[in-house]
Amino acid sequence: LDKHLHDLAKNVDYTLRIHDAKYVLVASDFNGEGKSTFLSGCGPVLSRLYKKKVLVYDCQNERNDLLETNMAPARGGTHHFIRSTSTPGLDYLHYDDLVFNDTKPETEQADSLLTHFNEVTRGYDVVFINMKTLRRAEKSTIPALPI
Repeated sequence: LDKHLHDLAKNVDYTLRIHDAKYVLVASDFNGEGKSTFLSGCGPVLSRLYKKKVLVYDCQNERNDLLETNMAPARGGTHHFIRSTSTPGLDYLHYDDLVFNDTKPETEQADSLLTHFNEVTRGYDVVFINMKTLRRAEKSTIPALPI
C-alpha cells in the first residue's frame, strides 16, 4: 500500500506543478469508494516526502471517523479553526468547525466563507477538498470555492 500511496502522491505533485494549481477536489457519488483512504494516505506522503504544506478541507456534512482519527490534532491550539495534525505540514479543517459563518445573514455566508477560505489557504501548497457530489448528498452545502 505504501508504494501505491507514494505513486499517487507523486502523480498529484506532478499534476499540480504542471498545471500551476493547488486545489484538488476529491469527490464521489457513493460511500466506500476511497475518498477518505486516499486523503488520509496521500496527504501525509505529500507533506513528508515532497515537503508540501497540505490542508484537508472536509466539506461533508457528517463527520468522517477515518479522517478524524488519521487527522487527529497535534498538541497545541488551533488557528483559524484549522487543526494541526501529528504529521508536520498537514492540517485539517471540517466544515462544521466554521461556526463563525452561521451567525451571519444567509445572503452573506457564501462570500464570508469564500473570503475565509482564500485567507486560510494562502499559505498552503496543496488543498484537498473532500465532498460527496450533489447527486448523492442530501442536504449538501457546497461552498463557493475556487476548485
